[in-house]
Amino acid sequence: MDEPFPEPDPPEWTEPSVSGRSVKAELPAQETEPARRRPKASDSERSLKHLRKEGDLPPAELLEDDAGQLAWDIEGMAEIIQETLSDFDIPVEIVNIETGPTITQFGVQPLYVERAGQRRKVRVSRIAAVADDLALALAAPAIRIEAPVPGQPFVGIEVPNPEKSMVGMKGILEGKQMARQGGRLPLALGRDTSGTPVVTDLARAPHLLIAGATGSGKSACINGVIVSLLMYHGPETLRFIMVDPKLVELPGYNSIPHMIGKVITDLEDVHGALTWLLLQMDDRYVMFRENRVRDIESYNRLARRRKKLEALPHIVLIVDELADLMMTAPEEIEKQLVRLAQMARATGIHLVLATQRPSTDVVTGLIKANFPSRIAFAVTSQVDSRVIMDSPGAEKLLGQGDMLLMRPDKAKVERVQGSYVTDSEIKRVVEWWTERGRLENPNGPAVRVAPWIGLLDRLDDEEELLAEAIDAIRGEKTISARFVQQELKIGYPRAARLVSLLESKGLIRAEAGGDQRRTVLLKTGPEPGGEDEAFEEA
Repeated sequence: MDEPFPEPDPPEWTEPSVSGRSVKAELPAQETEPARRRPKASDSERSLKHLRKEGDLPPAELLEDDAGQLAWDIEGMAEIIQETLSDFDIPVEIVNIETGPTITQFGVQPLYVERAGQRRKVRVSRIAAVADDLALALAAPAIRIEAPVPGQPFVGIEVPNPEKSMVGMKGILEGKQMARQGGRLPLALGRDTSGTPVVTDLARAPHLLIAGATGSGKSACINGVIVSLLMYHGPETLRFIMVDPKLVELPGYNSIPHMIGKVITDLEDVHGALTWLLLQMDDRYVMFRENRVRDIESYNRLARRRKKLEALPHIVLIVDELADLMMTAPEEIEKQLVRLAQMARATGIHLVLATQRPSTDVVTGLIKANFPSRIAFAVTSQVDSRVIMDSPGAEKLLGQGDMLLMRPDKAKVERVQGSYVTDSEIKRVVEWWTERGRLENPNGPAVRVAPWIGLLDRLDDEEELLAEAIDAIRGEKTISARFVQQELKIGYPRAARLVSLLESKGLIRAEAGGDQRRTVLLKTGPEPGGEDEAFEEA
């Protein structure tokens, strides 16, 4: 039995203190001394093999090789299918056979029959209606019929293999599909019914919803997502925020330098973490606007040309059990998650949510609408399948990593056997990054408390800080975010948010032409009645 994950002192984070009233959402400092530059993931001119040769990324040898494909009597199964359908007066021809790690898909093409003196082709619905009879003839636990296979002129009959083959991650990471389709945040999800690696880019997803019954493979899928990202990104280009109400699945990652704070196991801290993430999103949009760029990739390209700008890492929020969060404060949690899902893509913030209770009060309509990429593992009823995928099918899955994948760029769902990462593989990858973090930061991280600790209390001072900003701009003709920053001695992102708030309240007015300065609409002194919000005559 594999040993549990190592539990060294975890790197925790705190918010840099600029002033006692500042509520900044900046990423905490990662290093106490300058470390050598690790190549960015977007450096497309440098291959991943070259990066690993330099020691900047974990070597592929940390992962285990695939077990290989098992053999069985495929021709015999094809004959049984053909004979069984013929018994029901459904003549077919098997034109395609694809063998995957979990199932074998038989491509069945309907033939013509004579009815009332006319030659007609067998209807596809008649083949789908005899799925249970096929399962009985093949002695299979379940048969799934894809009628028809997208883009193919035949019906797919998916029959479980007598024995499953474990899908390892190493073969997928080294395959051509990963180099072609991996993108910026590559995820090695598994292999499809033909054994072809299934790869997707989380940056394009842009968020991922995972649901299924207990023991169907959700936790293994989450570990696969994390390890896949760790194999391609260092802490300079990727950070994690993890929420694990079950206490045992994710704390093993506490020691990697990618973590922003420890894995959150107390649900009371989730609200603060989501609030911090929303502030981080707003800060990035302010920086994008100031530098006239549209997304994180454009900003990072600009940062490589301008030494004054610092490149921004992607942030991935991983929640292992969404149902527990929705039980504590459903309205507030849903509101925050939906706003992140709607707006955070351009800022490089992505969500991975998992739940074992796919009901409408957990996976709400608003959440589903903003998660076009979904993974459904085996569920207990067709109702649960419709909640996750908007279609039946997940209730016929075999469990243990057998899943349906919905992607926004595909018309229909794909059946995939998820990649499995063993505890020993996870331990080796975690230890590799932990040791790398110690070598680059022998004195430990610069700060020790998560940035969202006490954040909600500091946000209560919003009105007081706004009042100080109003007093600071009174008497000025024009102001800018830099002016507010210097007057209140706060961070620039916070000052920019105050300027936006003042503009929304009608206290200042933006000039035409995109100028960053605003015209102050306040009078030099308060009204006789004592009201501060006195305006000049338009």
